[in-house]
Amino acid sequence: MSLCTCCRFSFTYLFFILVSISVRAQAYCVFSPKVKSIYQQIVSLELSKAEVQLNKVTDSFDNKAYLYLQSSLNFYRFFILEEMTDSKKLNLQKDQLLQLLKQSNLPINWQRFLEAELLLHNAMISFKSGEQFSGFREFYKASSLLEKNIQEFPNFIYSYKSAGILHALLSGIPDDYKLAASLIGLKGQIEQGKQELEKFINYAEQTQDLFLEESYAAYAFITAFLENKPEAAYSYWLKKMGMADPNPLYAYVQSRIAIRCGYTDAAINILQSLPIDDRDQFPYLHYLLGLCKLDKLDFNAEANFYQYLQIYKGQNHLKETYQKLAWISRLRGNIGMYRLHISKCLNRGNAQLDEDKQAYVEAKSGILPDSILLRARLLSDGNFPDKALEVLAPHRINYYNNEALKLEYAYRLGRIYQQQKHVEDALRQFKDVLDFDPSNKSYMSCNALLQTGLLFENQGKKQEAIHYYQMVLKTHPDQYQRSIHQKAKAGLSRLN
Repeated sequence: MSLCTCCRFSFTYLFFILVSISVRAQAYCVFSPKVKSIYQQIVSLELSKAEVQLNKVTDSFDNKAYLYLQSSLNFYRFFILEEMTDSKKLNLQKDQLLQLLKQSNLPINWQRFLEAELLLHNAMISFKSGEQFSGFREFYKASSLLEKNIQEFPNFIYSYKSAGILHALLSGIPDDYKLAASLIGLKGQIEQGKQELEKFINYAEQTQDLFLEESYAAYAFITAFLENKPEAAYSYWLKKMGMADPNPLYAYVQSRIAIRCGYTDAAINILQSLPIDDRDQFPYLHYLLGLCKLDKLDFNAEANFYQYLQIYKGQNHLKETYQKLAWISRLRGNIGMYRLHISKCLNRGNAQLDEDKQAYVEAKSGILPDSILLRARLLSDGNFPDKALEVLAPHRINYYNNEALKLEYAYRLGRIYQQQKHVEDALRQFKDVLDFDPSNKSYMSCNALLQTGLLFENQGKKQEAIHYYQMVLKTHPDQYQRSIHQKAKAGLSRLN
């Protein structure tokens, strides 16, 4: 054997030894300063910067935290910003990341946790893509992994974060998907989810863990939207995150909960406190700011809606945005511009979301909204009930004698009294709504049932509230069915 041949053999042999050692080296998951830095860029929606940093990482072979970061990057691009539209490419990347995890020799508790995280990302993407069966299937896989972890490694704290969020989400499954979820054994409870999440938060606050702020947001959303305690959620968020440096995602969380509370001015303040470049990173914030301004009858909302249409790359809320531009034209008395904007609801965007469906229905009907009822509706949505009542109150007799409009008038008046905490007046108006639409075909009568249930629940009248929530689930309204049913289901979950 020649020297050169021998050297080549030696170097080749050494190479394979090194590769073998590398392959056998114990994989791990450590949230190092580098990992935390990239994660912070992702949640701040600085996704291009995060991608550059991920591509520069040289120590990622054994630290599987970087696989989580890559999955998070894909999730935020698709689910939050809707920038990734090639689902085949996204699914291929998902499968590659999961395969790398499964082939690693990562300790089983970490492997299950990270697999569950990736599966939850994929489930949410599937739901947004309209692939509900795939979403529930991946929810089930993630749930099984987390429950095994909790049983076998009860002191592994990270399982409780993901399990808590998952169990809370599953408590509010819409009726459309309840059967599919039950067939594969998916179930959850709000209280169970909150307890698991609290357990993780207690740990994370002591260690300033990577997922602490994400857990605050999840806890606040569960409290506001599933438990129907928005004021408690808003106080919680301000206590935990009120002094944090604002970024687009935190502004989104705070403004959504503020809107849920009826704190329209507070929502406007937090959104406007962001530089416009930050709102451009998350175009939905322009749309949200436009909604809040319009609910004050501030027609400067028009500029925010146009900005959303200009920079947004997805398909959601487009129909609704054109509808809102049409409403502004209607309230200004410009019927021609109303017709132009509302016509775009027919062929722009998609109609997956309830709000987009409602905009499409209005456009297809060709019916011009009544300007008085529209003003009252917007003011009521913005939680300005006194101003809304001033708009409606003088016209009761006229509207109650109008067969086409008396249902909406009674409903709007009931919602206003409800906001003013005039419970008996609100219940009386909702009874009129139900009398005017005994078949519950309109979303207004269905929501009147829901709001009646909420009023009774707030009064501590449990059985009456349960009765009305159950009545809601028997209805099939023309609009917002999924949203109304989900809220009724959440009410039943709270009371049971």
